[in-house]
Amino acid sequence: MLSTMVGHRLHLVRRWPYGESVTGDEVVEILLDSLIPILINYEREGMTEGQENLKLCGVSGIRICDFLTRDDSNLVELSFMDRLAKARDELWKTHRARTDPNVLELRAGWPRGLPVQNLVDSPIWLLHAMKYQDHAPFLSVRANQLLFSTVDVIMDVVTKEGDCIHGFVDDLGFVIQALLANPHQATRICDVRRVWEYYSQILGPHPVYLGLFKEWLVNILPNQDEMAEAINMIQQPSLSVKPMVSAVPTGSEVIEWDPHEGDYPLSETTLDDDKGIRTERPHEILCTILNYRMGG
Repeated sequence: MLSTMVGHRLHLVRRWPYGESVTGDEVVEILLDSLIPILINYEREGMTEGQENLKLCGVSGIRICDFLTRDDSNLVELSFMDRLAKARDELWKTHRARTDPNVLELRAGWPRGLPVQNLVDSPIWLLHAMKYQDHAPFLSVRANQLLFSTVDVIMDVVTKEGDCIHGFVDDLGFVIQALLANPHQATRICDVRRVWEYYSQILGPHPVYLGLFKEWLVNILPNQDEMAEAINMIQQPSLSVKPMVSAVPTGSEVIEWDPHEGDYPLSETTLDDDKGIRTERPHEILCTILNYRMGG
């Protein structure tokens, strides 16, 4: 019912006969911004102890994208989504900290509120936010911080965070899909090139992780002729043995590791006793924030 109410308000805003008596900003404030506290209170009610089983909306919030315009011409709706996303993120920061105080100790790279993919209904709207940053400052900053994180952040080894993130991990692929939603092929290729050049530079001292990222990026690109240029630029990794990401260490298993030490050996040679043949087995590498963002 609330999603339908949002749809009706959006329809009124689009058709409102703006004039001297009321400005566009006033219409938005009256019809749209007044909805945000209502939507937040509804979502908060679903978090109340004993109400969780009702599943009123969950981490994705109330679905309103069906009532939004699909193109990027309506910046009023984009700004509304940005303000709603920011309010929801603050709500979830409070909720998560209350249910698990360890969330307050999360290091850079882990969302304390909602992951970016739960702040916006679809990649296309995240693309609009990145394109019109002045109209969506919150979402655009979150997307760009995720897409172009520093090497210190993405190479941070996952230790005790594994106990309290509970699936609250930013999905790097979601942001890549937003870039790929651009209708202009040349821009899509340019954006993919920019992402690849950035990661190939900062992961240069860590070739094993660079190889994993390269393979992951190529695999999520659409298998179409139009992206052949980007795929050829990135190239499939030529690792003969794929490294295995270690499980998140806990307790006494936690070890100190300097993310700037360099690369790891890709594999080690073992002897197959039955056949007398030496084979290579994958070398286990430490799990980082980058691994989590790529889907583990």
